Amino acid sequence: GEGRVTKAEVVGSSGPSREHRQLDRVAVDALGACKFKPGTDENGKPTGAFANVDYVWRLE
Repeated sequence: GEGRVTKAEVVGSSGPSREHRQLDRVAVDALGACKFKPGTDENGKPTGAFANVDYVWRLE
């Protein structure tokens, strides 16, 4: 099945400015929209888990 993010938080900010905080919010929102395959227990039932995800911003 498909899993979903139930909580996302910023562990390390992009930087100190208001613009950096906006980037942080965009990253949290984007992560919240992601679907993933959940981990399962020994009976094949979905279980909760957590992961750290690094976002790298690149200007083009």
